[in-house]
Amino acid sequence: MYGFWVGDGDEYYKQVLVDSGVEVLGWKSKDEVKDLLEKSKIYLSTSLWEGLPVSPIESMIAGAVPVLSDCSGNKDLISNGINGFTFEAAQKAVDHIVRLIDNEELFNSISFEAEGTSKNRYSIERYQNQITDIMGV
Repeated sequence: MYGFWVGDGDEYYKQVLVDSGVEVLGWKSKDEVKDLLEKSKIYLSTSLWEGLPVSPIESMIAGAVPVLSDCSGNKDLISNGINGFTFEAAQKAVDHIVRLIDNEELFNSISFEAEGTSKNRYSIERYQNQITDIMGV
């Protein structure tokens, strides 16, 4: 198995994934997804759009490197090559993934930055500190 896909979708495309060595897991609970993320090294998202990309942020907190489609929301989260990668074409996503697998130093650097970005921008502690500063408490 090369990876797994959490979710569902069109039967034809699910079979394409299976034929490519990807295990299609179907829908999982929040706790199951969290456990899967903590075991993952790379998080791939092929979304056409995102508002606030919560799943990629959760993957970053878990230490996975995000490889995300270059859509609104995702491109606001990622500094390309610093805390993850964005892509416009499938081959570019493959290229990013291969680079991460082949270069442990690059993977570790981006994973570290991704985790830091997620915690610095989206943590409860950051929010509480900012609100406290605004309120002058």
